[in-house]
Amino acid sequence: MAEMTGISEDDRLLLNALADAELDAGAALALERRLASEPALAAEFDRIMALKERAAGLDRPTVSDEFEARIAALGATQPAAVPVARRRQSVFEDWRAVAASVVLTAFIASVATHLIEVQHTGFSMEDAVAGSHRRSLLA
Repeated sequence: MAEMTGISEDDRLLLNALADAELDAGAALALERRLASEPALAAEFDRIMALKERAAGLDRPTVSDEFEARIAALGATQPAAVPVARRRQSVFEDWRAVAASVVLTAFIASVATHLIEVQHTGFSMEDAVAGSHRRSLLA
């Protein structure tokens, strides 16, 4: 049907959205400008508005008391909401936690290795400063 009138399906959706006041101000203004310049588009919008007015004028069907009672019973028999137990998140599901664990482990291992090496070699800060001073005097 869109091919017969020359109006695309997107334009038809926009026209219906304009008729239902669902467009934001900018889109509505742009479409209204197009309506002023495109007669086929304006005719389709008029057809949509006429259809909406006729549908609004139709009598509403009467609902039986039995149907209303069934609907009310459906709403009344809904079970109480049971809290859903949340699954405990695994540490390995978040890559940032794994990365932080790896960095922390590397840091602790590095510090421990340094402390062990310092104790075994008899290294002291005083010896390092004195050795650096002697080398600077020789240079």
